[in-house]
Amino acid sequence: MAVVSSNIKVMENIALKSSNSYGIQVTVTCSNIQLTDNDVDGMTGKVLLPSEAGFDGMYLTSANGSKYKVTVSNNGQFIVSLVQ
Repeated sequence: MAVVSSNIKVMENIALKSSNSYGIQVTVTCSNIQLTDNDVDGMTGKVLLPSEAGFDGMYLTSANGSKYKVTVSNNGQFIVSLVQ
């Protein structure tokens, strides 16, 4: 995704052993891009998603209606953040 894409979900894609640098690449000029449940691979890495552009994870909502963003750290731990 390039230029000024915004408010997009990229989900459930399979792209293995791609000749591209990344399986999914998002530029820093994009905003609110959510990646989830993708199985991709590239020559340089799986995903290039600048933190300013979005995140690779999911949203969950609790029984009381609070919305949380769930991601995974580099050491495999879940990171849960309340969305305001």
